[in-house]
Amino acid sequence: MKSAEEPLPGSAVSPPERKAARPRRKRRVLIVTVVSIALVALLGMGAWLGYLILGFDSEAEGFTGWLAEATMPGKQVPAPTPEEIRIMDAIEAGADPSDPDISSLPTPLIATYGDLLIHCPILPRDLTEIEFHQASYDTALSMTPLLTIVDTDETMERHGTNHIPWEDQPYGNVPLIAEAVSTWRLDSVGDENTSVDVGAVAGTVVYAPITGTVVKIKTYSLYGLLDDYEIHIQSPDHPELDVIVLHIDNLMIKVGDEVIGGCTRIALVRDMGYIIDSNLMNFTMPPDPGNHCHVQVNDATREDYPGLVGALDIFDGRGYARPEAPAVEE
Repeated sequence: MKSAEEPLPGSAVSPPERKAARPRRKRRVLIVTVVSIALVALLGMGAWLGYLILGFDSEAEGFTGWLAEATMPGKQVPAPTPEEIRIMDAIEAGADPSDPDISSLPTPLIATYGDLLIHCPILPRDLTEIEFHQASYDTALSMTPLLTIVDTDETMERHGTNHIPWEDQPYGNVPLIAEAVSTWRLDSVGDENTSVDVGAVAGTVVYAPITGTVVKIKTYSLYGLLDDYEIHIQSPDHPELDVIVLHIDNLMIKVGDEVIGGCTRIALVRDMGYIIDSNLMNFTMPPDPGNHCHVQVNDATREDYPGLVGALDIFDGRGYARPEAPAVEE
Protein backbone atom coordinates (compact mmCIF):
# COMPACT_ATOMS: atom_id res chain seq x y z
CA MET A 1 0.00 0.00 0.00
CA LYS A 2 1.44 3.42 -1.06
CA SER A 3 2.16 6.08 1.43
CA ALA A 4 -0.25 8.99 1.69
CA GLU A 5 2.59 11.30 0.71
CA GLU A 6 3.41 9.39 -2.45
CA PRO A 7 1.50 10.76 -5.41
CA LEU A 8 -0.94 8.47 -7.08
CA PRO A 9 -0.41 7.59 -10.72
CA GLY A 10 -1.69 10.38 -12.95
CA SER A 11 -1.75 12.92 -10.16
CA ALA A 12 -0.12 16.39 -10.48
CA VAL A 13 3.55 16.93 -9.60
CA SER A 14 4.35 19.61 -7.07
CA PRO A 15 6.28 22.78 -8.26
CA PRO A 16 9.60 21.76 -6.68
CA GLU A 17 9.41 18.45 -8.40
CA ARG A 18 8.69 20.16 -11.81
CA LYS A 19 11.83 22.26 -11.49
CA ALA A 20 13.85 19.16 -10.83
CA ALA A 21 12.27 17.54 -13.88
CA ARG A 22 13.14 20.28 -16.45
CA PRO A 23 15.26 18.84 -19.28
CA ARG A 24 18.86 19.91 -19.41
CA ARG A 25 18.52 20.89 -23.08
CA LYS A 26 16.94 24.20 -22.09
CA ARG A 27 20.19 25.14 -20.42
CA ARG A 28 22.04 24.24 -23.60
CA VAL A 29 19.71 26.48 -25.67
CA LEU A 30 20.35 29.35 -23.29
CA ILE A 31 24.10 28.88 -23.53
CA VAL A 32 23.98 28.72 -27.34
CA THR A 33 21.87 31.89 -27.47
CA VAL A 34 24.26 33.81 -25.24
CA VAL A 35 27.28 32.67 -27.25
CA SER A 36 25.57 33.63 -30.55
CA ILE A 37 24.78 37.12 -29.31
CA ALA A 38 28.38 37.51 -28.15
CA LEU A 39 29.72 36.40 -31.56
CA VAL A 40 27.47 38.81 -33.44
CA ALA A 41 28.60 41.62 -31.16
CA LEU A 42 32.25 40.74 -31.74
CA LEU A 43 31.79 40.58 -35.51
CA GLY A 44 30.07 43.97 -35.51
CA MET A 45 32.86 45.46 -33.44
CA GLY A 46 35.45 43.99 -35.82
CA ALA A 47 33.73 45.41 -38.87
CA TRP A 48 33.47 48.83 -37.22
CA LEU A 49 37.17 48.76 -36.26
CA GLY A 50 38.14 47.76 -39.79
CA TYR A 51 36.06 50.61 -41.23
CA LEU A 52 37.60 53.01 -38.70
CA ILE A 53 41.17 51.92 -39.48
CA LEU A 54 40.82 51.80 -43.26
CA GLY A 55 38.54 54.82 -43.44
CA PHE A 56 37.16 53.94 -46.90
CA ASP A 57 33.90 55.51 -47.98
CA SER A 58 32.56 56.08 -51.51
CA GLU A 59 31.35 59.53 -50.49
CA ALA A 60 34.28 60.65 -48.31
CA GLU A 61 38.01 60.95 -48.93
CA GLY A 62 39.70 58.47 -46.57
CA PHE A 63 39.63 58.46 -42.81
CA THR A 64 39.64 62.24 -42.48
CA GLY A 65 36.50 62.54 -44.58
CA TRP A 66 34.83 59.69 -42.73
CA LEU A 67 35.69 61.20 -39.35
CA ALA A 68 34.24 64.54 -40.44
CA GLU A 69 31.02 62.80 -41.40
CA ALA A 70 30.94 60.78 -38.20
CA THR A 71 31.55 63.69 -35.80
CA MET A 72 29.50 66.46 -37.42
CA PRO A 73 25.73 66.65 -36.89
CA GLY A 74 23.87 65.29 -39.88
CA LYS A 75 25.44 63.93 -43.06
CA GLN A 76 28.21 66.09 -44.39
CA VAL A 77 28.47 66.36 -48.19
CA PRO A 78 32.11 66.48 -49.34
CA ALA A 79 33.20 69.34 -51.58
CA PRO A 80 32.96 68.37 -55.30
CA THR A 81 36.16 67.88 -57.24
CA PRO A 82 36.97 70.17 -60.21
CA GLU A 83 35.94 67.37 -62.55
CA GLU A 84 32.59 66.98 -60.77
CA ILE A 85 32.03 70.73 -60.91
CA ARG A 86 32.73 70.70 -64.64
CA ILE A 87 30.22 67.91 -65.20
CA MET A 88 27.57 69.65 -63.08
CA ASP A 89 28.12 72.87 -65.04
CA ALA A 90 27.78 70.97 -68.32
CA ILE A 91 24.51 69.37 -67.23
CA GLU A 92 23.19 72.73 -66.05
CA ALA A 93 24.15 74.19 -69.43
CA GLY A 94 22.11 71.52 -71.21
CA ALA A 95 24.53 68.66 -71.85
CA ASP A 96 23.21 65.11 -71.92
CA PRO A 97 24.40 63.36 -68.71
CA SER A 98 24.84 60.13 -70.70
CA ASP A 99 27.25 61.75 -73.19
CA PRO A 100 30.59 59.96 -72.74
CA ASP A 101 32.39 63.28 -73.36
CA ILE A 102 30.35 65.26 -70.84
CA SER A 103 33.45 66.25 -68.87
CA SER A 104 34.60 68.29 -71.91
CA LEU A 105 31.30 70.09 -72.43
CA PRO A 106 30.14 72.71 -73.22
CA THR A 107 32.78 73.28 -75.86
CA PRO A 108 34.41 76.75 -75.75
CA LEU A 109 33.68 79.58 -78.17
CA ILE A 110 35.41 80.16 -81.49
CA ALA A 111 33.55 83.26 -82.73
CA THR A 112 30.66 85.65 -82.21
CA TYR A 113 28.26 87.56 -84.37
CA GLY A 114 27.05 90.46 -82.24
CA ASP A 115 25.76 88.82 -79.08
CA LEU A 116 25.33 85.44 -80.77
CA LEU A 117 27.83 82.99 -79.25
CA ILE A 118 29.32 80.44 -81.62
CA HIS A 119 30.72 77.38 -79.87
CA CYS A 120 33.37 75.11 -81.32
CA PRO A 121 31.43 72.28 -82.99
CA ILE A 122 34.31 69.88 -82.30
CA LEU A 123 35.74 68.87 -78.93
CA PRO A 124 39.15 70.50 -78.37
CA ARG A 125 40.83 67.10 -78.10
CA ASP A 126 39.57 66.17 -81.60
CA LEU A 127 40.53 69.38 -83.42
CA THR A 128 43.00 69.38 -86.25
CA GLU A 129 43.01 72.98 -87.55
CA ILE A 130 40.59 75.89 -87.92
CA GLU A 131 40.27 78.08 -90.99
CA PHE A 132 38.08 81.17 -91.33
CA HIS A 133 37.35 82.04 -94.96
CA GLN A 134 34.83 83.54 -97.34
CA ALA A 135 31.52 81.84 -97.85
CA SER A 136 30.38 80.82 -101.31
CA TYR A 137 27.59 83.43 -101.44
CA ASP A 138 27.18 86.97 -100.21
CA THR A 139 24.27 86.42 -97.82
CA ALA A 140 26.74 85.08 -95.23
CA LEU A 141 27.75 87.50 -92.50
CA SER A 142 31.25 88.21 -91.18
CA MET A 143 31.89 86.62 -87.79
CA THR A 144 34.34 87.91 -85.21
CA PRO A 145 36.97 85.20 -84.58
CA LEU A 146 37.88 84.74 -80.92
CA LEU A 147 41.07 82.84 -81.75
CA THR A 148 44.53 84.15 -82.52
CA ILE A 149 44.80 84.56 -86.29
CA VAL A 150 48.28 83.57 -87.46
CA ASP A 151 50.23 83.94 -90.68
CA THR A 152 48.87 81.71 -93.45
CA ASP A 153 52.19 81.04 -95.22
CA GLU A 154 53.99 80.07 -92.02
CA THR A 155 51.16 77.75 -91.05
CA MET A 156 51.30 76.08 -94.45
CA GLU A 157 55.05 75.55 -94.10
CA ARG A 158 54.92 73.91 -90.70
CA HIS A 159 51.55 72.20 -91.37
CA GLY A 160 49.82 73.26 -88.22
CA THR A 161 49.23 75.95 -85.65
CA ASN A 162 50.38 75.92 -82.05
CA HIS A 163 48.13 73.98 -79.70
CA ILE A 164 47.93 73.77 -75.95
CA PRO A 165 47.03 70.38 -74.40
CA TRP A 166 43.32 69.82 -74.76
CA GLU A 167 43.09 69.00 -71.05
CA ASP A 168 44.03 72.63 -70.35
CA GLN A 169 41.36 74.08 -72.60
CA PRO A 170 38.50 76.05 -71.03
CA TYR A 171 34.88 75.17 -71.55
CA GLY A 172 31.58 76.99 -71.78
CA ASN A 173 31.11 80.62 -72.76
CA VAL A 174 34.81 81.48 -72.98
CA PRO A 175 37.09 81.44 -76.04
CA LEU A 176 39.03 78.39 -77.13
CA ILE A 177 42.76 78.89 -76.57
CA ALA A 178 44.02 78.22 -80.07
CA GLU A 179 45.36 79.66 -83.28
CA ALA A 180 43.60 79.75 -86.63
CA VAL A 181 44.16 81.01 -90.14
CA SER A 182 41.99 83.41 -92.11
CA THR A 183 42.16 82.92 -95.87
CA TRP A 184 40.90 84.71 -98.94
CA ARG A 185 39.53 82.53 -101.71
CA LEU A 186 39.33 84.00 -105.17
CA ASP A 187 36.45 81.72 -106.16
CA SER A 188 34.22 82.86 -103.28
CA VAL A 189 32.01 85.95 -103.20
CA GLY A 190 31.45 86.42 -99.46
CA ASP A 191 33.25 88.87 -97.22
CA GLU A 192 36.14 87.99 -94.93
CA ASN A 193 35.43 85.48 -92.12
CA THR A 194 31.94 84.69 -93.35
CA SER A 195 32.45 80.98 -92.68
CA VAL A 196 34.71 78.73 -90.65
CA ASP A 197 35.99 75.21 -91.28
CA VAL A 198 36.61 73.30 -88.06
CA GLY A 199 38.81 70.30 -88.77
CA ALA A 200 38.55 66.78 -87.37
CA VAL A 201 38.90 63.25 -88.68
CA ALA A 202 35.90 61.74 -90.44
CA GLY A 203 33.41 60.26 -88.00
CA THR A 204 34.11 62.77 -85.22
CA VAL A 205 31.06 63.99 -83.28
CA VAL A 206 29.80 67.46 -84.28
CA TYR A 207 28.12 69.57 -81.59
CA ALA A 208 25.59 72.35 -82.13
CA PRO A 209 27.48 75.64 -82.63
CA ILE A 210 24.65 77.75 -81.15
CA THR A 211 21.66 77.37 -78.87
CA GLY A 212 18.38 77.32 -80.75
CA THR A 213 15.98 75.19 -82.76
CA VAL A 214 16.65 73.04 -85.81
CA VAL A 215 14.35 74.66 -88.38
CA LYS A 216 15.42 72.87 -91.54
CA ILE A 217 17.46 69.92 -92.77
CA LYS A 218 18.23 69.70 -96.45
CA THR A 219 20.35 67.53 -98.71
CA TYR A 220 22.29 69.05 -101.59
CA SER A 221 25.07 68.10 -103.99
CA LEU A 222 28.48 69.42 -102.93
CA TYR A 223 30.26 70.60 -106.09
CA GLY A 224 28.20 68.03 -107.96
CA LEU A 225 30.46 65.32 -106.51
CA LEU A 226 29.08 64.41 -103.11
CA ASP A 227 25.69 64.40 -101.39
CA ASP A 228 25.82 66.51 -98.25
CA TYR A 229 23.50 67.83 -95.54
CA GLU A 230 22.62 71.35 -94.46
CA ILE A 231 21.43 71.77 -90.89
CA HIS A 232 19.75 75.12 -90.25
CA ILE A 233 19.54 76.37 -86.65
CA GLN A 234 17.89 79.58 -85.48
CA SER A 235 18.43 81.30 -82.16
CA PRO A 236 15.20 82.27 -80.32
CA ASP A 237 16.72 85.75 -79.91
CA HIS A 238 17.59 86.28 -83.57
CA PRO A 239 14.85 85.74 -86.16
CA GLU A 240 17.03 87.66 -88.64
CA LEU A 241 19.81 85.05 -88.56
CA ASP A 242 20.12 81.53 -89.90
CA VAL A 243 23.12 79.43 -88.82
CA ILE A 244 24.00 76.47 -90.99
CA VAL A 245 26.30 73.49 -90.53
CA LEU A 246 27.64 71.58 -93.55
CA HIS A 247 29.81 68.56 -94.41
CA ILE A 248 28.19 66.18 -91.96
CA ASP A 249 26.35 62.87 -92.00
CA ASN A 250 24.81 60.37 -89.54
CA LEU A 251 22.46 63.05 -88.27
CA MET A 252 21.40 62.84 -84.63
CA ILE A 253 18.71 65.52 -84.68
CA LYS A 254 15.53 66.33 -86.60
CA VAL A 255 13.53 69.43 -87.51
CA GLY A 256 11.94 70.91 -84.40
CA ASP A 257 14.62 69.71 -81.99
CA GLU A 258 16.03 72.24 -79.55
CA VAL A 259 19.83 72.20 -79.30
CA ILE A 260 22.29 73.69 -76.83
CA GLY A 261 25.43 75.37 -78.13
CA GLY A 262 28.52 73.29 -77.40
CA CYS A 263 26.44 70.56 -75.74
CA THR A 264 24.08 68.81 -78.16
CA ARG A 265 25.39 66.16 -80.55
CA ILE A 266 23.97 66.82 -84.02
CA ALA A 267 25.98 64.71 -86.51
CA LEU A 268 29.37 63.26 -87.48
CA VAL A 269 32.07 64.79 -89.68
CA ARG A 270 31.66 63.61 -93.28
CA ASP A 271 34.54 61.90 -95.06
CA MET A 272 35.19 64.10 -98.09
CA GLY A 273 38.95 63.67 -98.39
CA TYR A 274 38.74 60.83 -100.86
CA ILE A 275 36.70 62.93 -103.33
CA ILE A 276 37.30 66.64 -102.70
CA ASP A 277 40.56 68.45 -102.05
CA SER A 278 39.81 70.50 -98.97
CA ASN A 279 41.68 73.77 -98.54
CA LEU A 280 42.13 72.92 -94.87
CA MET A 281 44.54 70.14 -95.82
CA ASN A 282 47.09 72.86 -96.65
CA PHE A 283 47.33 73.55 -92.91
CA THR A 284 46.95 70.09 -91.37
CA MET A 285 49.70 67.55 -90.83
CA PRO A 286 49.96 65.03 -93.70
CA PRO A 287 48.39 62.64 -94.47
CA ASP A 288 45.32 64.34 -92.94
CA PRO A 289 42.98 65.15 -95.87
CA GLY A 290 41.41 68.20 -94.20
CA ASN A 291 38.00 66.77 -93.29
CA HIS A 292 35.94 69.28 -91.31
CA CYS A 293 32.51 70.68 -90.58
CA HIS A 294 31.58 74.10 -91.90
CA VAL A 295 29.68 76.80 -89.97
CA GLN A 296 28.32 80.13 -91.19
CA VAL A 297 25.81 82.78 -90.14
CA ASN A 298 23.41 83.97 -92.82
CA ASP A 299 21.31 87.10 -93.24
CA ALA A 300 17.76 85.73 -93.23
CA THR A 301 16.24 89.14 -93.97
CA ARG A 302 17.47 89.15 -97.55
CA GLU A 303 14.63 88.49 -99.97
CA ASP A 304 16.99 86.51 -102.18
CA TYR A 305 18.12 84.27 -99.33
CA PRO A 306 16.78 80.75 -99.96
CA GLY A 307 17.94 79.13 -96.72
CA LEU A 308 14.66 79.43 -94.83
CA VAL A 309 12.41 78.35 -97.68
CA GLY A 310 10.52 75.39 -96.28
CA ALA A 311 11.85 76.02 -92.77
CA LEU A 312 9.95 75.58 -89.53
CA ASP A 313 8.57 78.92 -88.36
CA ILE A 314 9.52 79.29 -84.70
CA PHE A 315 8.67 83.00 -84.57
CA ASP A 316 4.93 82.81 -85.42
CA GLY A 317 5.26 84.88 -88.56
CA ARG A 318 7.62 87.42 -86.99
CA GLY A 319 10.68 85.81 -88.55
CA TYR A 320 11.76 85.10 -92.10
CA ALA A 321 10.77 81.48 -92.62
CA ARG A 322 9.03 80.72 -95.90
CA PRO A 323 7.12 77.53 -95.19
CA GLU A 324 5.65 76.94 -98.63
CA ALA A 325 8.29 74.31 -99.54
CA PRO A 326 8.90 70.98 -97.76
CA ALA A 327 11.19 71.21 -94.71
CA VAL A 328 13.34 68.28 -95.80
CA GLU A 329 14.40 67.79 -99.40
CA GLU A 330 15.85 64.42 -100.36
